[in-house]
Amino acid sequence: MKKKLSVLAMILLPMAAMADNEYVLYITREPVAKQPVIQVKEKKSKKKCCNKCKDKRVGKWYMGLNGDLAFYSGKYEQSNGGLIPDSSENFKFKPVLGLDLSVGYRSSPKWRFDGTLGYIGKYSETEFDQGYKTELDLETYYVTGNAYYDIVNGFYVGGGLGVSFVNISVDDTTVSKKSVTNVSPIVSGMLGWAHMLDDKVEFDIHYRLSLYDGGDISIGGAKLDTGWIINNTISAGIRYHF
Repeated sequence: MKKKLSVLAMILLPMAAMADNEYVLYITREPVAKQPVIQVKEKKSKKKCCNKCKDKRVGKWYMGLNGDLAFYSGKYEQSNGGLIPDSSENFKFKPVLGLDLSVGYRSSPKWRFDGTLGYIGKYSETEFDQGYKTELDLETYYVTGNAYYDIVNGFYVGGGLGVSFVNISVDDTTVSKKSVTNVSPIVSGMLGWAHMLDDKVEFDIHYRLSLYDGGDISIGGAKLDTGWIINNTISAGIRYHF
């Protein structure tokens, strides 16, 4: 009877092991005096989950909102048409507030792309030159397309190209106030860090360096040229993944 049961086990156990890929059947034989011993050992799976499986953000759209602290830098020049000597001034170190909204898509664990609509707050300056008073106001709107590459541990770099819309307003003591909007290409570079707060919400903080031409404005016999503007921006906000 025992011999029959042993033979039956040798037939049924291999069939069960073959039905389950996670186990491998080993048959070993003890000394002649004993019956064969059947051992079933767990098979280690070689399949590993890729980064795409682990990163739930991949293949999804997101929306981001950031608050900005920005600083204009550069030089603006005033040509006075011979009435008074020409002059030039550097943008003073004055922080301005801004805001940007982005909509994007993460195509892989390393790469994401978005479009950004942003506003860089108003820079105001008052100059006195030989009894003439000039008030300058400048603010910037921009639209950019951006690409980002994740380096390691949430740190990333990025770059963007787009269009800037620079509103310039000048109020001169000799002529009434005048405003213009100048359109110029804008190029940006970003360095930042992001951290997932949960499965949907991601905290983001980054530095952005932007370069664009502010353009000029003519008022009376004078002309004010803002030239190339460098904007340094520190941004912080959140991204929501759909």
